[in-house]
Amino acid sequence: MNLCITGGAGFIGSYFLEQALKEIEEASGKIIVYDALTYAGETDRLNHLDSDRFIFIRGDINDRMLFRETLEKYEISHIVHFAAETHVDRSIQGDSIFLKTNVEGTWSVVTTAAEYWTANGGYTGKKFLHISTDEVYGVTTAPADENTALSPSNPYAASKAAADQYVLMRRRFDGFPAVVARSSNNFGFRQHPEKLIPKIAHCLEGNHPIPIYGDGKQKRCWLYAKDYAEILWALLTRNVSESVYNVRGSQNLENGQLAELMRNAYAKSKGISLEKVSPILFVEDRKGHDRFYNIDHSRLKSILPDFEGVKIETFLRNYFNKQ
Repeated sequence: MNLCITGGAGFIGSYFLEQALKEIEEASGKIIVYDALTYAGETDRLNHLDSDRFIFIRGDINDRMLFRETLEKYEISHIVHFAAETHVDRSIQGDSIFLKTNVEGTWSVVTTAAEYWTANGGYTGKKFLHISTDEVYGVTTAPADENTALSPSNPYAASKAAADQYVLMRRRFDGFPAVVARSSNNFGFRQHPEKLIPKIAHCLEGNHPIPIYGDGKQKRCWLYAKDYAEILWALLTRNVSESVYNVRGSQNLENGQLAELMRNAYAKSKGISLEKVSPILFVEDRKGHDRFYNIDHSRLKSILPDFEGVKIETFLRNYFNKQ
């Protein structure tokens, strides 16, 4: 396996790189991290890893010439496509970069890979794992399975839904060896500060009120990024038969509940009373703020029946001392 990870300096991408380094022996394949290092990509996330075991290439996924050169030079057989714009608030403020990166960028990566692989022996032994989100389903009355119609409610989710559809079209069109993973919210260390958990942590450490949208009852499923990396590795390396897999976190929490958990964890880590910890401040809700992404992950459980993820309370015990 010669593996290329687009967006490998991103939050989840860096966890997957760690997993790949554990799984791929040095002599058995190359690992390439291909990342444009925008605001969301940081080489600091890679500093604790053995840099001799992977090759870093700074590149834009829309630069088809550079990406093709990378595939050819390192004879890439497997691609995991993380590179994306991911923050809903940013997409509401301006969605053009989301279309450029998430839609055009995915087209660029898929098309370039398809051309390279078909010119060099075809799709046998090749794999493309596309990283998506549960937000593409929008709010559903019943748990959304992989056949549920996509109904995104914000520009970010719409851009990811469009990317998904293109990837799946190529699979139907010419057998492009793609699998799509749609996961719920991830948590972990090294997450970008605009995301909910590090944003709450920043408020706690600065003793500022914690802004929570609306009534705080928007519910999310939470998945540890390290656990997600293990699941993605299984989807990449196993002979899975389906084109899409939902990946649901092991725990549902309302945003207000999460903020309270973090307040308690912070107070305990600092040895102070809860009364001295930053209070929650409910603020005006944002547009297109879905109440709950309720997804069914029975398909994934059929291939990973014994997988148990880390609970967010367990993670928070050490978060404020290690982040």
